[in-house]
Amino acid sequence: MAHAVALCRGGRRGDGIELLAGASRSAPADRRLTHALAVMAWHALDAVHGDRTPETWRRCVALWAGLLHDARFWEARRVEAAERYATPLGDDVLTALRADVLTRLEARMPEADPSVRPSPDIVLDRETEAARLLAENGGFPPAPGIEPLVCGPLRIVELGRERELGAYVAAAGEAAPELRQAFSHLGYAHALLRLDRPAEALSALSGLRCPSCRARGASDSGSNSLDRHSRSDRNPQDSQNSSDHTDASVGRPAAPVQAQRSRAAVCDVGCPHFDARNPAYSGLPDKERQLVGDGRVVALAARLAQGRAALGAGGVDVRAASVSWQRALTHAQALGRLPEVEGVVAEAALGAAKRLHRAGDVQGAGDTLEAAYALLGEGQHDRIKGQLARVLTDRAIARANHTRDRMESPAADLRRAVELNPHLLRAQLNLAVALHILGAQLRWSGSLSGAIRNWQEAADRLTAALVHFPADPELTELRDLVNHDLALVHSEFEQGRIGGLPE
Repeated sequence: MAHAVALCRGGRRGDGIELLAGASRSAPADRRLTHALAVMAWHALDAVHGDRTPETWRRCVALWAGLLHDARFWEARRVEAAERYATPLGDDVLTALRADVLTRLEARMPEADPSVRPSPDIVLDRETEAARLLAENGGFPPAPGIEPLVCGPLRIVELGRERELGAYVAAAGEAAPELRQAFSHLGYAHALLRLDRPAEALSALSGLRCPSCRARGASDSGSNSLDRHSRSDRNPQDSQNSSDHTDASVGRPAAPVQAQRSRAAVCDVGCPHFDARNPAYSGLPDKERQLVGDGRVVALAARLAQGRAALGAGGVDVRAASVSWQRALTHAQALGRLPEVEGVVAEAALGAAKRLHRAGDVQGAGDTLEAAYALLGEGQHDRIKGQLARVLTDRAIARANHTRDRMESPAADLRRAVELNPHLLRAQLNLAVALHILGAQLRWSGSLSGAIRNWQEAADRLTAALVHFPADPELTELRDLVNHDLALVHSEFEQGRIGGLPE
């Protein structure tokens, strides 16, 4: 280590760093070596004498991300400081110091290049989150008898320990799925999700395939994304024509896409770059297929996040939410999680509809619930029916009061409300009123047959409603009025009179 320091001080920082890097690969758990290398890499980013190229900065991140979450390293710093300054350091001081190091590291990031993905902030987020997860799991022993190591995926690759990490993650039990995603290219998509950037997270999934495999497969007909856009994404109403994604009878996701089509989203079997890009999968049987499955989990989370964002307080886009839900349900079915995710979608729709309803946006509330109802299976319909019926009733009343000369739309909403919940008295009563008004409008416009049709429907629906609400005075009174008018218009019709006007 002294030789490396001498090289750095003599102006040969690059040589000194490479010398320490080689020693660190031989002794990955030696924190003195790691710390010295991290300090040298930090100074290599000096704005005047060094450079901040992505490669140099990534090495610095790889080293410091692990140290930031290495409890043994910071405990040693505590002891050293107490001996040097004869003052004990509390946890709050160490926490503040670690936060300061991270802030300073962020400040040394190279400028983001829109053409280069992932961006520096996402690289840093993935590396620090992976190191945190590894620390929570007790650290990774790179070899038997060696002290556990805390770091992120960049450091694992630099040390050449992909195979050992893969074996460690495979034996990690419940922690394995989260570790696999953190120590792979999926970690970049996860970082974007944590930053509430779901659209970018979905785009990041196309990076699961290395440039070499992507170039070889450029002429393939299969998709290179786990979350490819279908016709039904562009227009949910077209979903009945897309047998690959949707059950035409109910507008729900159909069977999962075939494995060979999804396989194109990741590297080819035997790709020499796969393990370096996804070290947690190294050594796993059928690791490419495993990455596809984990990628779907990320795509599912991103689609659900997009659905929530589309219905957020900043604005409501029901169509965008519906598209996101549809894709989320497709992923859920492929993962065997359809009932669970349908429950999440129903909860999101109900919550958004309640908020919109309270804010006076009855139209948005109704559209939101209708979109969810069309996508979800019967198991979730009962959760939505009641609120949807109430919203449709309120929307119909508002429309009818606004334009009484156009009652067709309110009547349609009320028919739907009664169909969903025949026990909703307001819907039953207002449907009969709307049909009665429609009949009167048609009668005076000269259509006795139209009046008869609407009043007969009103009479039939009032009779059916009284089964649910026996002897209700309002329903009974309205039924008597409708029957009276119906008898009158039948008489006029038989006499050949038009609209009830005198001859």
